Amino acid sequence: MHLEDDPDLAGLVRLGFKRLGFTGEIVQAATVRDALSAIQDRKSRGEPLDLILVDMNLPDGTGLDVVRRVKTNPAWSTIPVLVLSSEASPGTVSEAYALGANCYLSKSPSGKTIFEAVEHCTGAGWRWRIFRRRRPTDRLRELLGRGASGKARASQLYMRVAQSFAADPDLTQFWLGLA
Repeated sequence: MHLEDDPDLAGLVRLGFKRLGFTGEIVQAATVRDALSAIQDRKSRGEPLDLILVDMNLPDGTGLDVVRRVKTNPAWSTIPVLVLSSEASPGTVSEAYALGANCYLSKSPSGKTIFEAVEHCTGAGWRWRIFRRRRPTDRLRELLGRGASGKARASQLYMRVAQSFAADPDLTQFWLGLA
């Protein structure tokens, strides 16, 4: 699923997935309400999503609303959620990771084109999708969740360190890159 209200960026994301060899369906939503409804509809039909890619600034809410709802719902909590947004303040990024986001990328990363950022983000999601095809047991799924939580905690630590270097853009960027 891709939650994005900018049709041009949605097209770039589709190109990124195609370039990585993805041939499946991309469910598109432009609002938080539409995204949550589509997630529920697919779950009800037995068609779970392998990945959710969200923007932060949406007409009826934020990507954080989706991350929160997905990661607190036991039926959805194992779906990887990646954030791709122009909103990249350390506080927002930290909150997304604290809520359980698996990846957070800026739409305008330093030294990269938007396409490279999308390709990197979709690449991370692609690896999750390939692994999830194997349908791990509940125990393995639990262990994977713990591993993801550990990575999220490490990212939160790096975010706090980045915030402490707010006066030095180079050091801030270094620690944000690690996060």
